[in-house]
Amino acid sequence: MEYHGSRDARAVWRYGNRQHPAREIFRPRGIVRVGLRSRIRAGADLEPPDQPLLAASGKDATILAPAFDERGPPPPPSGSPGTPVTTSLAPDAAAAAPARAASTGLFRFAVFFAAFTLVHIKGGAMVVSSGSGMAFTDWPLARGSLWPPDMDLEDLFEHLHRISGAFVGLLGIGLGTWVQRADDRSWLRKLCWWLLVLICVQGLLGGIGVLLGQEGGRTWAPAAIAHGVLGQVTLSIQVVVAFALSPSFRDRVRASADEVGTSRRLSTIALSLVVTQLLLGAVFRHTNAQGVLWVHVFMALVVSISILIASAYASSRFGKSSPGFRSVGTWVNVLLLLQLALGFVTLGVRRFKDPSNIEYLGRSFIVSSHVLVGATLFLFATLLVAKAWRNLDPAPEKA
Repeated sequence: MEYHGSRDARAVWRYGNRQHPAREIFRPRGIVRVGLRSRIRAGADLEPPDQPLLAASGKDATILAPAFDERGPPPPPSGSPGTPVTTSLAPDAAAAAPARAASTGLFRFAVFFAAFTLVHIKGGAMVVSSGSGMAFTDWPLARGSLWPPDMDLEDLFEHLHRISGAFVGLLGIGLGTWVQRADDRSWLRKLCWWLLVLICVQGLLGGIGVLLGQEGGRTWAPAAIAHGVLGQVTLSIQVVVAFALSPSFRDRVRASADEVGTSRRLSTIALSLVVTQLLLGAVFRHTNAQGVLWVHVFMALVVSISILIASAYASSRFGKSSPGFRSVGTWVNVLLLLQLALGFVTLGVRRFKDPSNIEYLGRSFIVSSHVLVGATLFLFATLLVAKAWRNLDPAPEKA
């Protein structure tokens, strides 16, 4: 940055290829804004001196500003052009804008990743509900081809689910690479790469379920159960990554240690119960064990009470200071009501996985929607825990 001119109002500052009139540089109360965010601690209006004011460049710079008081500007000391004032300068507008855009783009990419994973979970639930899991008995190819000819609807469901699973893996590679290049937090980088590992393991379990399955629509239950549950675990990790990349990750709400501890315990217990409920649902869907079904139904009541208490407590205690808690609570209430309604309907229309279910797509859609809403509820339960442990700051106890 160079200064050209003297005290004339037409003098300009030159920054890169841009010129700014001096009257746009020197503002009342010592604020300087020329594509830079800087603040000079001076007590009155500044006028451009005859010598350059900026003595350095970069993030940290020393600005030589005349010292003013109510009696007027005194003459500078001998041999000194002015009084040094230290400030922090952000990068210029041209450099800062791309950095902000990259950060926003990475956050949006992580959100898209989680949203697409929800779609993928919905597709997997349609495969199970329609009995299409054994449409092909080979894996990773389908009848030895990347795109087998003459596919019927059952084949199409299974093959599209495999393709979307491969796309989830590509998104995982993209997220890990982007975070590695754009974010300095080592824990977040490692989490993204572990997420990619889990996605690969989850896909492998799906393939094992097919290779060890039985013709007639029944994949190998242990692998299928692990495949379904691990898919939702990867979703929860994606939520944590997206939250860490969001602006709300930097929010801190100071509250009493008792309230913070209570909120953290309630949200963690609720999330643990949701995971247990997902596991029970997966076991029942792939084994048709009636005893597991009724445990799953009873757990629905326990999970509902637990997550309602956790979200209501966080929303009432911290909703005003951090509106994100209130938003999460609202979504939890809506999803919980929808999930309970779909659960009761599913009890009446569901059938064990069998290829004949392809003739009842309406039923399959309802049952798979129950799985989808459950996964979304798991998403918000994870977000509630993440916010409770990150955004809440327990106040130190008074002596």
